[in-house]
Amino acid sequence: MATVQKLPPPPVRDDTAVRVWRFVREPFRADTWRRVGYALLAFPVGMMCVPLALVDAPTGRWQRTLVRRFLGAEPSGSCRGPEHAGYLRSLAHALLATPLNLLVLASSPRSSRSSSARAAAPAPSTRSRPASARCSR
Repeated sequence: MATVQKLPPPPVRDDTAVRVWRFVREPFRADTWRRVGYALLAFPVGMMCVPLALVDAPTGRWQRTLVRRFLGAEPSGSCRGPEHAGYLRSLAHALLATPLNLLVLASSPRSSRSSSARAAAPAPSTRSRPASARCSR
């Protein structure tokens, strides 16, 4: 008669260790530092864009570039408008984005701490546009 050997149970995955590891490594990821950099720069760039919009500078392009480089998001929508759209559209964008960028700056420490919880959750299917990514000249 052959004796049947019992196999040991398969190893159990330790979810706690995975969560702790994600929490520990999150401050050292490049993505975290890019978000912090955006939070620190969005408000000063927005403030700088208010007077420059009065002289018809391409402030919308600067803010969209900031979003692309730091957040890796492509602002949706067509931003190509007629050249004579003028400074009013740029000025309106700069004035509306400034308080929102201040809010991002004020809440940046809390949002970077909670990013480890977002890393554990599945990624959303659509990305929301940051306030400074709205189109203006």
